[in-house]
Amino acid sequence: MSKQINISDWIEKSKANPDKYLFRQIVEILINAIAYTKFLKGNMFLKGGTLMALAHESQRMTGDVDFSWLEPFHKDAMLNIDKIIKESLNNSLKRVKNDLGYLNLVCKVQSIEKKPDWKQKNLSFPALKIRIGYAKVNTRQAQLLDQNKSSQVLTVDISFNEDIISSHELILSDTQETINAYTPIEIISEKFRALIQQIYRGRNRRQDVYDIDFLLKQFKFDDLEKKAILQNMLRKSESRSIYPNPKSLSDIRIKEKAQQEWNTLNLELNQKNKLPDFEECYQNIRCFYESLPWQ
Repeated sequence: MSKQINISDWIEKSKANPDKYLFRQIVEILINAIAYTKFLKGNMFLKGGTLMALAHESQRMTGDVDFSWLEPFHKDAMLNIDKIIKESLNNSLKRVKNDLGYLNLVCKVQSIEKKPDWKQKNLSFPALKIRIGYAKVNTRQAQLLDQNKSSQVLTVDISFNEDIISSHELILSDTQETINAYTPIEIISEKFRALIQQIYRGRNRRQDVYDIDFLLKQFKFDDLEKKAILQNMLRKSESRSIYPNPKSLSDIRIKEKAQQEWNTLNLELNQKNKLPDFEECYQNIRCFYESLPWQ
């Protein structure tokens, strides 16, 4: 299964906002750089807010791009994976920006951070935080970028050891290149797991309520798809020693954590799009969750 996406249209919609317009151009360069590089394309699976915006026309857009890495993490064998990714990305970013006609832009990997500390013995879910600096040529920001000090940064998060069960290809309409991405089934499975995990990690996941509700209003899932969502979620949860049950989303602690800072989502939405009511969104996703074939 594949899906066509038109990044050019997505960029054009932000033309009235110069900062957002430039940022989206850098996202286009990044996505194509990954698509053009066999090693990166084979291992990087797009997810998160950028996927929601590009593939499903969500108006929620954050300042980072999230991926899961397919190849299982082996600590000793992957000690230098950050350097390999940095070199691959820098080579591709430079080539792709020229191929796409962005001759007035410069961008490169400014830093890569291993999270958490990869020297830990028990490292279950490592990640990389990559900061790609960008600027227009012949500007002060371009000079800062030469020193790896640009304040204009696109953050790329890569998660390792994530179970990727349901994926498909996104076809980039301008270049006909493809990248791998989560399907709606995978997105919902992952986000239900993350919501339930809130009470164990102490993190608030208000964006997951918004995203699941958004997808449920876009797609109708049949019995087989509901079964896949449940099975995927249980598998993802078990890998983290979490064991959901049919009434998990009725846990007031989960709901309260998801509701915290709900109104801050306004900062991630287009001004023309009103933030929906939290209670309505949560009720919608809870009813769907409880309708999954638990028995």
